[in-house]
Order: sequence, then C-alpha cells, then structure tokens
Amino acid sequence: MSCHSHIHIKSSSTAVGLILGRGINACYIENLDKVDTWDDDYSKLKQVVINMQSSAFGENGCISHIRRKYDEEIDFSSINPGKQ
Repeated sequence: MSCHSHIHIKSSSTAVGLILGRGINACYIENLDKVDTWDDDYSKLKQVVINMQSSAFGENGCISHIRRKYDEEIDFSSINPGKQ
C-alpha cells in the first residue's frame, strides 16, 4: 500500500511532499543559507529541496510499544511479516 500527498499551505510559502509506502520519504524546500552541509557555490542557488528517507523503521522492535492492533494485522497479513 502506498499513498502520495502534496500539501501547499496557502497562508505561507511552505510546500511539503510525503510518500508512505515500503518506507517513508518526505521533502521540503529550504533556504540554502540554513543548510550547513552544502559544499557547492552558494551564489548559484537560493533554495534546495531537502529529501529525507526512512526504510524498515521499527524492524528491530524499537517502535513496538506504539504499534496498535491495526499495525499488527497489516504486518502479519503482508508478504513479509515483521519486515519491510
């Protein structure tokens, strides 16, 4: 199962993209002067897209305490129970 969402908040200049599927991907636009790890020339760009990815989150049991019966039902009925 996967869902895709793009949110644009009209009261500001915020845009967020989110993908929920086998993992989680989220991205947003950030001003380059707030990005500490940028190694390229700052004069060329003013903003960059920050992409974050997480996959197989919780496979080691670290989030088991917040899982509910619905999470368990979906997991156990999947083709890879207990895995991504």
